[in-house]
Parts: sequence; structure tokens; C-alpha cells
Amino acid sequence: MRCTLPAMKLGDWMAANGVDDDEMARRAKSDRTTVSRNRRGVTKPTWDLAGRYFEITGGAVTPNDFLGIPAARPSRRRARAA
Repeated sequence: MRCTLPAMKLGDWMAANGVDDDEMARRAKSDRTTVSRNRRGVTKPTWDLAGRYFEITGGAVTPNDFLGIPAARPSRRRARAA
């Protein structure tokens, strides 16, 4: 069985952590307009920028989150009694 984690939107992470577009742009070495468009879902970030968002958010926002693909997490299987 495979479990999935819900996608975290960049805007949700930014709001929860008190980070505005200007601050995220500074951390991601990008510009404010690009961050704003990515946050609102108007555009998707480049793979490089998506990777930087991943690093900045400590893995909370993954590149797949911009594509609407849930992140898979390893399932735990019960050990069978012998």
C-alpha cells in the first residue's frame, strides 16, 4: 500500500512562515514577480527554482507540488507472524 502526503502550496508555506514575496525572492535568488506568479499558480517555476523552493522550505514544498502530484511516502508493512 502506498501512502501519499498532500501537496503544500508555496503560498501556504509562505503564509505559515511569515515570508513575503520579496523575502522569498531574496532567499531563492529570483525576482519578486516570478515568486508572486509561482505562489499564485499563474506560472510554474523552472526545475532549478523549484529545487531552491524545496531547499528553502526544508522539503515542505516539492517540485511535484507545482504539478499537482502528491508526494509518495514509503508504506509500513506489518511483519507477518511465522
